[in-house]
Parts: sequence; C-alpha cells; structure tokens
Amino acid sequence: MTAFSQGRAKTGGRKSGSRNKRTIAAAARPDALAHLEKVMTSTDGTITPDLKLRAAIALAQYQHSKPAPTYVAVDGYEEPKTVEEARTLILKLGARLANGEISVVAHDALVNGLRV
Repeated sequence: MTAFSQGRAKTGGRKSGSRNKRTIAAAARPDALAHLEKVMTSTDGTITPDLKLRAAIALAQYQHSKPAPTYVAVDGYEEPKTVEEARTLILKLGARLANGEISVVAHDALVNGLRV
C-alpha cells in the first residue's frame, strides 16, 4: 500500500485531529471585539470615558443588531396622477390603518412617498 491510500495525504503528514498552520495562525490573531471589550472595561487612567463610550457603542452593534428592513405588500394601491388624488389616497390609507387593514410601517412608508 502507498502512503496516499492510507490517508496520510489528507492531513499532509500530520496526526489526525491536529490543526494545520492556517488554523493555528487564525487563532493567534487578536479578536477586535475582545479588544473593544477590554477598552470598555479598562481601569487604566489613560483611557477616557469618551473612548469607553465609543467602544461600548461599537460593541452594541454586534450584540443588539438592528432588524433587517421588512417589505410589505399593500393591496389596492394605485399611484396618484394629481395632487388631489394623492390627498384622497392619504385619507384612504389613514382609514385603512385605523381599520387594521395595513400596518403602521406600510402606512408611513406610503404616506411619506406620497408627500415627496
């Protein structure tokens, strides 16, 4: 049997389960989030409260990310041709919102688009 048929070629001569050079190098790199956490919790006098606040803000973006925007479909929406039609449509959208037919997000997006 050759060395390739025994499985040595898959690991490059390493023992099974040992990490390769790239995995070891990736683990040795400093973690940016861990560094921000150290800055934020540091008791060193050279780190200002403003810098700690900026580090906390940067960490918060990863811990509590904003939800992805949602897109809603609205049945019966017709693009207005005149200003009067736009005004009428705004009133109709308000009535649909009050009746629970459309969401607040859909209402606000459509009305803001009409006002532009």
